[in-house]
Amino acid sequence: MNRERIFEADNAAVLVTVGTFLLLLACLPLAMGMDERIDRDRPMYVDLSRMEALQTASVATTGAIVPLELTGGESAEVAGQEFVASEGVSVVVRDGEGDETYCISVSNQHDAEAEHCG
Repeated sequence: MNRERIFEADNAAVLVTVGTFLLLLACLPLAMGMDERIDRDRPMYVDLSRMEALQTASVATTGAIVPLELTGGESAEVAGQEFVASEGVSVVVRDGEGDETYCISVSNQHDAEAEHCG
């Protein structure tokens, strides 16, 4: 009789384990879709970060920003370094308003947009 109870407990543990595995397996397509969306926007955010660093360096060394408009593959020199916009990414740098020195707007071919003013 004790042996039957042991098998009942083991069956429950196996069922819980299999159920958890199937639930995680069902969530896999959702996780992969979210990862793909994040990856496709990554070049845009990398360009935003690089341009922010270059504009900050330009303001620190020359006291001025370098206004520009670039699309994928175009390049410009900012703070003594060449910046090349990633494929599918547009970068626009303009004078800021009020206390802001500059504003950088980036967008990509997937209609994602981001802006940073510094």
